[in-house]
Formats: sequence, structure tokens, C-alpha cells
Amino acid sequence: MSNPTYKNIKLILESGQDKAKQEPENNSKTDPIADPISNLGLEILRCLKIFLGLNTLQIVERISHEDSLITRDKVKNELKRY
Repeated sequence: MSNPTYKNIKLILESGQDKAKQEPENNSKTDPIADPISNLGLEILRCLKIFLGLNTLQIVERISHEDSLITRDKVKNELKRY
């Protein structure tokens, strides 16, 4: 014999699985992973790939020839984003 409570639980679980199978909406405005990388972020990553273990001041010294407006705070903010 089938237990009605078991049937209800099974239906609830199956409906939850259907909802889990649906893909979530991809909203790039709220999804930081989907945000494109900035030019400064790209330069920082290139620098860190070559010179592992640099601190922010050393990164600024290495990439400031690209743009004189690069500051330690900008580098810190970019590193926090990634």
C-alpha cells in the first residue's frame, strides 16, 4: 500500500528538482563574475603572472609606465574585484 504522506513528499521533492533544473537568469548588472575585466585589472594580472608575490606598491611601480594616474588605491580596488 502507498502512504499518502510519502506521495505528497515525493511530489514536493520532484517539483523542487524541476525548479533546480531551470537555469537562473544571467543578469550581468548584478553578477560580478560576468563583469568584464578592466584594462587596469588585466595589466595587474599580467604583472602578477610574471612577478608572483608583489605587493600593491610594487605593482604600481611596475605598471605606472602605462598610465601615470595609477595609484595604490586603484590597484587595491581592482584586486578586490577579482
